[in-house]
Amino acid sequence: MKNATMFHSVLLKKVRHHEIPALYAECDEGWGAGFLIESMDSGELAERIIMMSDPGLCWEFGQDARKRMESEFNWRCIVDRYLEVVDAIR
Repeated sequence: MKNATMFHSVLLKKVRHHEIPALYAECDEGWGAGFLIESMDSGELAERIIMMSDPGLCWEFGQDARKRMESEFNWRCIVDRYLEVVDAIR
């Protein structure tokens, strides 16, 4: 996708154009809680907004995101990542 816009996602920094495919792959491979929409495609954006009115889909997205948070961002994982950084700078 040449020009894409993230929808239903929170990005904590500016994202360069070339970074978008990797973000999409990450979303597709584990999060399952967002959409990548062609820029200026109001029809697709409207479809995705309508899809998000489905409580079942929202529940599924929420459950997928929670599973990932619990598995990748628990205290054990955070400590392991810090230790990796400390070991790398020693």
